[in-house]
Amino acid sequence: MKMRNYMKEYREALDERSLFECGSEKWNAVDEKLDGILRDGTVAHDDRIVREVCECIEQLLDLGRDWDDVLVQKYVKILDDNGYGYLNDKTKKVYEIDDVETMKGFLERTYEKVQELRNELSKDCDPNTDSRIRSKWRKIEKSIDDMGNVASRVWRYYEVSRDNGNDCINIDDVVGDIDVFPLVGCFRDFGVEHFTFSSTWSSAVKTAWLFKMNGCEVEGLVEVNGNTNYMTGKHEKMPAYKFAVKWGHEQ
Repeated sequence: MKMRNYMKEYREALDERSLFECGSEKWNAVDEKLDGILRDGTVAHDDRIVREVCECIEQLLDLGRDWDDVLVQKYVKILDDNGYGYLNDKTKKVYEIDDVETMKGFLERTYEKVQELRNELSKDCDPNTDSRIRSKWRKIEKSIDDMGNVASRVWRYYEVSRDNGNDCINIDDVVGDIDVFPLVGCFRDFGVEHFTFSSTWSSAVKTAWLFKMNGCEVEGLVEVNGNTNYMTGKHEKMPAYKFAVKWGHEQ
């Protein structure tokens, strides 16, 4: 069986991509092919391809991208998934990247990127531009999905809360007992300092207690914005517990 020459495929794909306008439909198609070659080559433990993945990360960081940027994380994940996480650790050390600090502000930065894409889509644009914008949006959503179910859930809370005009995350649905601990842990990972809880389900008081037992401090009762009432065009107002997320963990 003939062995694939990943480096040859990669260079040929780079040459092919250079023929198209950056961000165009054809450019994006070749770009996805490049990602596939990098992924396959890393799975096959091709040292030259692994080095290319590292260089992609370094080039993006040199251009001012954050470690938690969608594009950076795409390549970080390729290395992590195939036993090369130690190379990511080396890169973070060289660039003096702190794991906790990189996650702070991730939700707001991602929300701002999504808002930019929404604004672009609201304008009249040709089919190619529309496809390019939607492709970027899908990549953002996929990168969040790849972070796991809890992170995806926190992102949904954040996105809806910001859309509704709230200053911090509001949780208005049922949170199972076993979900509280990972949810609070994810809040800490993302640097979330406050959230509100406006659920009206019968188990809401018990859930609020579990938040407290997992290191969240009740700061009082506040009014938050719910979804838009399509009859009035205004956001519904709801009472909510306001919590501060502490770093400690109570038993």
